[in-house]
Amino acid sequence: MDISDPEGTMVLRGAVDVPGVVADRFKLDAYGNVLRVVSNQWDDGRQTYLTTVNLANPDSLAVMATLPFERASGDTLFATRFDGARAYVVTYLITDPLFVLDLSDPYNPRVEGELEVPGWSTYIEPQGDYLITLGVDNTEGQRVSVSLFNVASVAAPSLVDRVSFGEGWSWSSAYNDVKAFAIYGDVLAVPFSGWTEDVGGFERLQFVTWSPEGLDVRGYVDLQGELVRSLSYEELYFGLTAEELAAIDASDLDAPLVENRLALAEHVADFAPLDDTTGVEVITQYATGNTLVRAKDLPMKASGEIEVDVGELSSAFAYGSSVILVGVEWPQRISDGVYSDASYIVAKVDFTNPAAPQLDGRLEVDVSPYYGYWRYPMPLLDSSALDGGIYYPYWYPSYEQQQAFIAGGRLVLRCMADAYDATVGAETPGQGIAVVSFSPLALERTIALGYERVDSVDAAGEEVIVGTSVSADADVSSRPPRVAHYVALLDIVNATAGASVNVPGEVAQYEPDTGLLILRDYQWGLAWDYSSQLRTARWDGAGDATLLDSINIPDGAAQVIARGERVYMDVYQEGYKLYAARIGAFGGITLGEGVLATEQWGSLVGATEDAAYVTIGNGAIARYSFAGPGELTDLVEVMGVPSVIRFGASQAYAPLGYFGIATLPL
Repeated sequence: MDISDPEGTMVLRGAVDVPGVVADRFKLDAYGNVLRVVSNQWDDGRQTYLTTVNLANPDSLAVMATLPFERASGDTLFATRFDGARAYVVTYLITDPLFVLDLSDPYNPRVEGELEVPGWSTYIEPQGDYLITLGVDNTEGQRVSVSLFNVASVAAPSLVDRVSFGEGWSWSSAYNDVKAFAIYGDVLAVPFSGWTEDVGGFERLQFVTWSPEGLDVRGYVDLQGELVRSLSYEELYFGLTAEELAAIDASDLDAPLVENRLALAEHVADFAPLDDTTGVEVITQYATGNTLVRAKDLPMKASGEIEVDVGELSSAFAYGSSVILVGVEWPQRISDGVYSDASYIVAKVDFTNPAAPQLDGRLEVDVSPYYGYWRYPMPLLDSSALDGGIYYPYWYPSYEQQQAFIAGGRLVLRCMADAYDATVGAETPGQGIAVVSFSPLALERTIALGYERVDSVDAAGEEVIVGTSVSADADVSSRPPRVAHYVALLDIVNATAGASVNVPGEVAQYEPDTGLLILRDYQWGLAWDYSSQLRTARWDGAGDATLLDSINIPDGAAQVIARGERVYMDVYQEGYKLYAARIGAFGGITLGEGVLATEQWGSLVGATEDAAYVTIGNGAIARYSFAGPGELTDLVEVMGVPSVIRFGASQAYAPLGYFGIATLPL
């Protein structure tokens, strides 16, 4: 391409075809009037080629030679580097052949040397008679490795030394961005990521020194975030990640220290509005494994902060002037072959003085955390009455069910355990709940849920509502199978449950004050026709439930979120649409018209009684008011996609991970 025009007009001068794919910039090199190209062709059994092209006449490019790598037939092409009249090429199938090419005669390029070593190289850095390579050591798992080769003899390259990092499996940001790997004289700065049983996941900058005699592994520092670049300045090294700039004192390379850290970005996992003037950012730190909670004077001015170890953050809740953090501690190795069980960690942080938050308790709850599950389509019979009626849900892919919630001024943790303090229900329990008090932070009791299948567990005022189901039959040879849905109220203080009552569907919401149940049901008819219903029922929490109303909801509806008198649904129907149903005082259901939010993709992430909040692609959060007919009232451009919306007294907040927090109108 002729790019000499200062106005920017580019002109094609010449072109030439080479076999296969040219994967990256290291596969191309112009040396004098010769272009050298290494390519890999996937058909014909996967072949690697070197092509030389005469550049003397840009308007008439001519291929000078094409050299197939016969010994690399079937291999994948990895690292390539040109160095004057030489080229170094690495391919891999079972072992890593390093090919050394003599390109001094572009009409007759030759493979002069070859060396097979385990694993493969992803990057090559020539250093005179030596090559330093970054790659993968696959002798024990797949670990980041650095190799030193002697290539003084073109015909007889040799491996001088190789060192590897990590336990079993590790990886490097430099695999995809070679500038993350750096050489400073005799010092190599090698980024790698991994996981160990002792510290969990980590992001690390490893120092290695090299000489013609070999490689010496020196010390390392752990960083917050994956390394993007390192640099050396005066007596310091610097590590740049997407999250921080770390100043590193490596005067003792065997024991380098991070002297200072400048935060560039933080992963905001959640936000907890406490009152009109104070909110709390919940920030997860991958490198340390800790959670940072920081008070924000609203509107969004940073105040005091405290770092808390709760393992892997699962949930965060505002509770009075405090924030409750729930995390999961994954199994740890106790000895060879012996591991601890997973458990919950709960912490309470007091923000009475936002400038100086205090840890007000940390509790390890020795139960196994419960996780939601995926559910799959199953058929059922139609039904419309409650008197002993049998119902079968359409089992659908669901989001992970919430592990924790607050009910009756206590924290409820869904869990699994070998033994419980109490049991409700008559079946063998497959799961239960742990009840934690806040003042002081303590485990009150564990309660086993002795039901055939537990579909949902949620807060219902001072109690917990448990949705269950029972298979009615298993013979599906001639007709669809059936199931019965039930609900029961669980008193978490006294560890007692009321009778299970048959209801037509899964619980979407229960209002104890009004006794109104909102249910979502899935139905297959005898002709295998499918429908989905929204139903309401009146239930006093003890006796039988009375069906009030039932409507069909739009086909393909994904999420159903009930908020007071409204139920929101989203569905793809020639675009992404929102629907809102209004629930009357006597349980009547009125379904509104669908509102087209976007012709692309979206997701319903939160709602109040009057408005729904949806993500629009990756670029915006939209607020739709349903005080009247559904209409777009606000559109806030963002980076990232929120998984939840938190509601304060005067604003809504969307945590966006590394992109901070978006504030939205209520």
